[in-house]
Amino acid sequence: MKIRPVRDILLLKPVNDLEKRTKSGLYVQRAILNESCFVCKVVEVGDGHVFEDQDRVLLMKVKSGDYVLVNKMAVQSEGQTINYMGDEYILLPYRCVFAIWEDYDVIITEEF
Repeated sequence: MKIRPVRDILLLKPVNDLEKRTKSGLYVQRAILNESCFVCKVVEVGDGHVFEDQDRVLLMKVKSGDYVLVNKMAVQSEGQTINYMGDEYILLPYRCVFAIWEDYDVIITEEF
């Protein structure tokens, strides 16, 4: 990826797979989220934010490959949507992330 965010900015790729097929051929529907948030995959992470007093640094608790829940309103007001090589990405401040969804991809790789 040729785009690398700075400070406390995340480069995210929206995830649109609410339904996936398992290895055994079963379809599994992910939990439907309410309309105020959605899932994104973290592609790149900035270095963190250095505060004005230079004594504190906001450490990023997410890493590339994590799945996060983000606020749709924050994307519209604080984020920037870009198209790169035919794919849609979002540049968004770290503070707009609600949570890290740790087992998001586990359900798809499980064999039933």
